[in-house]
Amino acid sequence: KYYAKCEVVDNLSDVQDDVLKISICDFTDAEKNANLAFAPLYGNKMQVTVSGKRWLDITHKTASKGTAIQYIQDKFNISFEQTMVFGDYFNDVTLLQNAFHSYAMENAHPEVKKHARFSAQSNNNNGVLKIIKQIL
Repeated sequence: KYYAKCEVVDNLSDVQDDVLKISICDFTDAEKNANLAFAPLYGNKMQVTVSGKRWLDITHKTASKGTAIQYIQDKFNISFEQTMVFGDYFNDVTLLQNAFHSYAMENAHPEVKKHARFSAQSNNNNGVLKIIKQIL
């Protein structure tokens, strides 16, 4: 569903490819379990971010959605005030910080909601689509 190519390997050290992100699925609770295990291992060299109730992402320390939206803003001359974004988890915090029209989903993590100016209905209730229709 999320990846164009997926391959199971016995050892990550054997991978001869550019790795953009490692995502870990923790069926217990990524914030209270996998994050506590992996953040101390990679925190100084890489960015470890809880990206969902069950998901933990490990990326390059400067990689983020905030960096990506800044690149798009610069490339297409889009201002902070002209930018609209939506987020629900910690991987969206830098994204929310780089747009005036920053929306946290109703079902967002409570700490993530603090970084948004506005709120939208939950993902399960088509919150993004409703806000876009309202604005247009």
